[in-house]
Amino acid sequence: MHLSTYYSDASDHTYFGWTMWHIAESLKNGSLFNMQQFFIGNQFYPFSHSFAYSDHILFPGLVLFTPLYILTKQIILSVNLVILLSFILTFISSFATIRYFVKNTYASLIGALIFTYNPLMFASFPHHANLLQRYFLPLVFLWGYRYVRTPSWRSAIIFYGVFTLNWLTAVYFGIFTLIFIPIFCVPVLFSNFKKGLPYINKLLMTSIVVIIYIPLLYFVTKPYLIFTHKESITRNIVETLYFSARGIDWVSPDPRNMLYVQDHTHVNDNRFPKDILGFNFSEHTLFLNIIPSLLFIFGLLYTIKIKKDALSKSAMISFGTVFIISALLTFGPIYTGWNEPPNTNPQPLLYYYLYNIFFPLRALRVPTRFQYIFYIPFSLVCAYGMLFIRKHIGKYSQYILITFLVLSVIIVENVIQVPFTEQSRRIAQIQMYLMKNPQTFQKLFDAPTLHLPMYTKDVQFKELGYANWALYTHEKTVNGYSAFIPFDYQKIVKQSKTIDDTFIRYLGNIGVRYVIVHLDSLTEKQQKKILSNRYAKTLTVYKDSNTLILSINKELSIPPLCVKPHVSISINFPSEVPRLTLLPYTFTITNKERCAIQNLYDKRYLTSHVQIGDTKISTDSIVPFVIEPYSSATISGTLKQKPPYIYISPGEHTGKAYFPRFNKSINFAILAH
Repeated sequence: MHLSTYYSDASDHTYFGWTMWHIAESLKNGSLFNMQQFFIGNQFYPFSHSFAYSDHILFPGLVLFTPLYILTKQIILSVNLVILLSFILTFISSFATIRYFVKNTYASLIGALIFTYNPLMFASFPHHANLLQRYFLPLVFLWGYRYVRTPSWRSAIIFYGVFTLNWLTAVYFGIFTLIFIPIFCVPVLFSNFKKGLPYINKLLMTSIVVIIYIPLLYFVTKPYLIFTHKESITRNIVETLYFSARGIDWVSPDPRNMLYVQDHTHVNDNRFPKDILGFNFSEHTLFLNIIPSLLFIFGLLYTIKIKKDALSKSAMISFGTVFIISALLTFGPIYTGWNEPPNTNPQPLLYYYLYNIFFPLRALRVPTRFQYIFYIPFSLVCAYGMLFIRKHIGKYSQYILITFLVLSVIIVENVIQVPFTEQSRRIAQIQMYLMKNPQTFQKLFDAPTLHLPMYTKDVQFKELGYANWALYTHEKTVNGYSAFIPFDYQKIVKQSKTIDDTFIRYLGNIGVRYVIVHLDSLTEKQQKKILSNRYAKTLTVYKDSNTLILSINKELSIPPLCVKPHVSISINFPSEVPRLTLLPYTFTITNKERCAIQNLYDKRYLTSHVQIGDTKISTDSIVPFVIEPYSSATISGTLKQKPPYIYISPGEHTGKAYFPRFNKSINFAILAH
């Protein structure tokens, strides 16, 4: 990898870099210590909690990237060094974990190598860089085992500490450990009950240590909970079908692998599932490689037949349970056979039932990533496989030679054909602009902007080139890239196809100051259409063959913003509802003034307090970013509460809805039957 130059304008690798840059900048300006400000980000302006749309990667951003960035002053080099460090740290932590159980250095080196370098990791490399930050995963299991087996203040501090750090590293890994650590620790717990009350008292007493870490866990978790509640967002279980394993995934190597695959041009033709971009091999490469598979078989023979006490009975049950369950969960909610499209055989699997009872799982969409957990027991057993070989080789020198031979073959099995020569055109472009035209381009600093063209969801990764501009201009872009796309954002994408009066006025009303048109991303026909637009003549503040910048502030037709909105509100509930109801509603807000009502960030969530008889409910409704002068906005939904159903005693009731932001109350009548 070219550490100082390799960077993309359209991949998750770029998003990883932007995320860590945002963390470093937030530390610099102090917003890191304000949860609400920190989770806004400078993409997806003016959405609230937009940083929670994806992985926070707080630990690598704060502890690894920020010092490197301060030292080198180079974003690209710092990002790629973090990726390099992730391999080193993962190897060290997995070696320490395996060495604790295996008690053999050479065998542990092989096990750590298999955990660190494997087809699953290389299929995601370097784009899913957040998933390369695996260094705390083995340690959570190691110290979970040590703490439950022999409770002490030291082991409690370390266990809860690495659990918290793992949660601060990647959302996926945090949720994985939330599922598997209880499963892993239960057999160890039961095996130690024979120690009696002193053991139980010590375990309970030392568990109070978790209080130390709750503020950190709360800091990174609450914005996700707020966001999912206010937006009513969870991952639909149907969506996970496209990221669930088929049997063929476990025996198919990475199509870029130089040893096993010579021609991968037709990989999309015969593999399922396919999405709009074809077959996504990066999420469906679960092949274990041949040498690790053989070592795993040898390891099973060693622990079951040759040295039955190599692992304690409780540890064998713990690791065995994690091994089986993690493998099963990769297949997702529905059994899809060897290589079948989604929905061909609706037979529910373990994931389906866990999804319905374990809320955090609804934040994930890629079941195949459970193989990251699978590799913990797998690599441990592979290390025991080396002890099996040692058992059958007389000379120690021969064992060392075979160890390095196995190590070399494992490395060769993982070699993929990727040049890593890609460079960011947008970064080079904005650096050149800032150097040659500082007066013009420094105006973008901290300004709300929109980059055109905007891209639809299927090719939205192209928006990341605009995020690369923001690394140097700090602008707040309406554009954004994430696995989650707000519905209102998709409406803006649709509006952006035509630069007309309505769109310019809308941008002005939401506070956008500049529109940056990337002519070099348009066809010749599209360029002519843009350049002939009247706004290209009246609002232009910069123009060359590649870029056109429009200043929205120059448009005089944009109405002023309301300081104190004057509105009327009407609300409609069904005249009759069952006594157990979700209570659907429709309300209309009418702007009575010649100014525009702006609803940015948290103001997009309009709070209302509804009382029907003795039942009181508070709920948030999503309103448009702008309600234009003398116009109305109609919002429909159901009242949000837990549990979702509302009990209303039978009979006629009068109710009241109060909107504190506008200081408006509305009376209504409803009949429950």
